[in-house]
Amino acid sequence: MKKISVGFIVSLGAFALSAAWLIAAGNINVNGAEGLTSKSFPILISGLMLLFSAITSIQEFLAMRNGKTEGINLSWPDVLRVVGLIAVMVIYAFVMPHIGFVFSTILLLLAAMLIYGRKNKLTVVLVSILLPIALKLLFQYVLKVALP
Repeated sequence: MKKISVGFIVSLGAFALSAAWLIAAGNINVNGAEGLTSKSFPILISGLMLLFSAITSIQEFLAMRNGKTEGINLSWPDVLRVVGLIAVMVIYAFVMPHIGFVFSTILLLLAAMLIYGRKNKLTVVLVSILLPIALKLLFQYVLKVALP
């Protein structure tokens, strides 16, 4: 297998994630408001991230093709883990508005830890359940910000 640039992999992951965020930001309900709304900033940030990650992906690909970057050897299981995690994050971006932050984040954390081979099932379950609940409580009661 050819060596793959780490920067190329990271930039492709950032591209996929920012595309999912851009789609999710476009789905934020603003109740008919026009002009600058609560979805304007997320759209701007995810759009810029999409643009810059695309530029970085192209630069890394060209550098990799010309042999100007150091690469790493990845096995197919490693590649599948990365692709699987990206797919899980894209699905997370689509389902969170429908099922809420806590439940969708529990599923995301469970999937991520299982994809990367976390062996201790108790740790997987406890972290997956307690972390989203703690974050929800922190945002709701301490920061006084509503999560979806």
